[in-house]
Amino acid sequence: GKMVRTLAILALLGLIVLLLAAESEARTKFGYGESPAAKDSTWTDPDFQSIMFCPTPATQAGGHVYLRNFMLFVFNFGYSPGDRVNLTFGSVIPINDHPVTFGHVGAKIMLLDRESFPVGLALTGSSRVLGGDVFRLLGGVIGVGDRQRSLNLFLSRRYLEEGKADLLMAVGGDLEIARGLKIFLEMASTDTRLEEQEDYVGYFNVGLKFFWESGSFLVGAWGAVRKEGPTKPVPFPLAMFSAHW
Repeated sequence: GKMVRTLAILALLGLIVLLLAAESEARTKFGYGESPAAKDSTWTDPDFQSIMFCPTPATQAGGHVYLRNFMLFVFNFGYSPGDRVNLTFGSVIPINDHPVTFGHVGAKIMLLDRESFPVGLALTGSSRVLGGDVFRLLGGVIGVGDRQRSLNLFLSRRYLEEGKADLLMAVGGDLEIARGLKIFLEMASTDTRLEEQEDYVGYFNVGLKFFWESGSFLVGAWGAVRKEGPTKPVPFPLAMFSAHW
């Protein structure tokens, strides 16, 4: 049942932690580290804490502040009280005097630094309000790579009202293909944006990220994935801008 799956996931994460701790000595011997591009690049992606929606196990340095804006009216504010802890707050700008229907408060704690270990690992937790519904998420993200390229797996248990719960999963990756330019791809299981549409099982998001020292601009194509048959005919265009201090 659901309890068995949850315990299995927790056991797997625990095993990963033990294996990576045992590999720390091997890392020193065999020399894991950043890609050659990381050493030669004069710019690094300032939004390395996530792809667009899918998080990575990396956290911003203590004292870091950033602001991300999705499609002009959705804002996400981030602050790092320490090198291994990131806090996020999100909401929307009311349109046509409609009340705010989205709010987000979250935290990420890095357990293993992907630039010091072969694999990075972090715990995540958040509380969200969407369309009048309140739910909480508790999970983790494991990933490989660095600020130039990465591959990440995000698992989160979503706790709904009336004791209901389900499991959300997302996979995201990015690759720097030129100075200040990345390609990215994300795929995720169904979440509350689609749960009323039983024909859909998840979504994908693919696009380009333009970045510089203190910010980035992402353009993507978001599309829903059906249980049977093709995806939604025309992917929805997305854009995001970020600024870092």
